[in-house]
Amino acid sequence: MCCVDRCARVSAVVFVTLVSAGCLHGPPDVLYQYSTIDALKQGVYDGYLTVGELKKQGDHGLGTFNALDGEMVVVDGSVYRVDFDGTVVNMPDSELVPFAAVNFFLADSTCNVDEGLDYAGFRDALDEQLGSLNLFYAIRVEAELPYIKVRSVPRQERPYPSLTDVIPGRQSEFELVKVSGTLVGYRCPVYARYMNATGYHLHFLTDDRTAGGHVLDFELGAHTVFVDRLDTCRIRVPAQGDFLEFDSEASDTGPKHKQL
Repeated sequence: MCCVDRCARVSAVVFVTLVSAGCLHGPPDVLYQYSTIDALKQGVYDGYLTVGELKKQGDHGLGTFNALDGEMVVVDGSVYRVDFDGTVVNMPDSELVPFAAVNFFLADSTCNVDEGLDYAGFRDALDEQLGSLNLFYAIRVEAELPYIKVRSVPRQERPYPSLTDVIPGRQSEFELVKVSGTLVGYRCPVYARYMNATGYHLHFLTDDRTAGGHVLDFELGAHTVFVDRLDTCRIRVPAQGDFLEFDSEASDTGPKHKQL
């Protein structure tokens, strides 16, 4: 059964309320992205967008920080960094960003999949409910997790290595048990492969904001999946620095990127 339109009427009412209250700073159903995944993969780790500017474009999302300094998790309008040692920091507006994707999250639907699924099973089960896989979807999961495996990456020094040299060789992996928290991220269609990771890309933050990272695997417990269907994508690219020099033709890696 398709889950996408189940809560559309409720979402519309919520949106009007948020706009009236001045709580929503941008249009709904728009994915805002800074830079591209292929630039990041080739070591373009310095950008010129501040966290403060990013917050004006969305309250939900993910990314990283200049010099590939940890994993970004954007939850409820706050921007967190999960450091290489697992420490979670609420980031100041002055911090710079080389890559991020955000939106103002407004759920169109809620979905449920079976408890006990691992990450691969979760992705397959949710795909069956989304309807068209040619749209962008923002995903938020409030979950109890008997187990989750996440990662972070260390700050890099110039000359920057490619992302494939950093992952998995230099990443930190953390295995958490019996935690609850929020998974945030996106499902992007295959045709967007030069822009963002295709398929699912999720980051995690515990309810107490003390642990998280880029999601590698999990065992799903009690949960609710919120889905926001996005029909517009805006991309801003760095107009200076390394982005101007990276070889975009070398980014043609075929019909699909490997799951991050």
